Amino acid sequence: MANFQQKTKGLVKASESQLISGLSQSKKMAAILNRAGHEDTSETHAKLNKLESKDDVSTQLQLAQTLINVRISEILQGFPAGKQKKLFKFKFGTVEDIQSMRISDAFKHLGIDPNLVNINLLLKIDYFGRHK
Repeated sequence: MANFQQKTKGLVKASESQLISGLSQSKKMAAILNRAGHEDTSETHAKLNKLESKDDVSTQLQLAQTLINVRISEILQGFPAGKQKKLFKFKFGTVEDIQSMRISDAFKHLGIDPNLVNINLLLKIDYFGRHK
């Protein structure tokens, strides 16, 4: 048997960083995301930025609905194609169950940062704007 020298390698740290160019500026990245089944992220980001600036209940509710929808689609994309709804239901419940929760409970359940909206305005409101 041949003797192999074992080389010790130093640990490499990897850190997350922002994209060099925004998704709206990169045609290749937009094409990849469209092929993967994602919605147009530049439109979503523009919609979110527009809604973040207002502080009334209806715009905060729209922002919360958008955040919940985006998070649900992100989770579904992470599951295998034929079993997305079944695995989502097993881990999180049905989409209807999440929509019937209060916004604050849905954010906790899906792991969405509640600081992205004015959660105090939405404490007793569900996804459809009904008081709970």
